Amino acid sequence: MNATSKMVALLGELRREMNGAVVDSMREKGIEYALSYGVSIPTIRALARQYAPDDELARLLYQQQVRELQLAALSIASPESVTEEELPFWAKAVTTVEMAENVATVLIGRTAVAKVALRKWLADDNALLRYAAMLVGGRCNELDINDIAESLTKALSDVPVGLEVVTAHGAAVLIGACGARSEEQRLAARAFIDTLPEGSLRERIEDEAGWQLEQY
Repeated sequence: MNATSKMVALLGELRREMNGAVVDSMREKGIEYALSYGVSIPTIRALARQYAPDDELARLLYQQQVRELQLAALSIASPESVTEEELPFWAKAVTTVEMAENVATVLIGRTAVAKVALRKWLADDNALLRYAAMLVGGRCNELDINDIAESLTKALSDVPVGLEVVTAHGAAVLIGACGARSEEQRLAARAFIDTLPEGSLRERIEDEAGWQLEQY
């Protein structure tokens, strides 16, 4: 089958798993997609797995304005094939918290260009993409808190209403990953938190990252 035929087959499987109650719940929570069937993430990944890896199919699916196809694309794409030039392509569908989390953890955080994505996306105007960057950074090895302190501080300085909780979580994941490297990094990570302006965002980061840093 060609990519289009595979997409039609996958869409048929996904539609059979449609859950209207989930779609209604997502809308009530303000999670909007052009089209969504309310299929659970585990089910989407299980159905997508039979087509992976297939980068041509993944790119085709990701261009469709259908939640399930875009999420399936992330499991079908090969992390090894993602290049720096393709990062804008994968960034364009990051319009919900759900997509930000899945783009970061399912695909980009597993690529060789994860650190590049962290640097570029952390400086983006899209707050959701900045959140994705933090989650990507949480999966990067040998990350130095001092190298990202300035850009992370800036990213945390303009958080839209409604995204404070997830942004604090993303920052805690990133800071915790840096602190896990060594005692020196743990102390530097804690010192970084102390430089953040006082307020609810800092308190949330301290609550989550603080206990993580105590573990190392």
